[in-house]
Amino acid sequence: SNGISFSPDGRTMYFCDTPTRKVFAFSYDPQAQGTNALTNRRLVYSMPSHLPGGPDGAQVDAAGKLWIALSGAGMVVQVDPETS
Repeated sequence: SNGISFSPDGRTMYFCDTPTRKVFAFSYDPQAQGTNALTNRRLVYSMPSHLPGGPDGAQVDAAGKLWIALSGAGMVVQVDPETS
């Protein structure tokens, strides 16, 4: 697994789960201790089955869009976490 990144406000953490070919978002509370900092896991992207590889790194731009590198597919996709 790879690709931890944060939303512009720092309240959402994104996680690329390469083996499952999915990207998840978690609510993040920087004041919480330990595993309590991450809650509300939700799917924001599932890699299409026709593409090889898996999501292997991501960054969030200033507008809050998630850019995901698809290792093996040789491409980058933009995902809007608010609408996925």
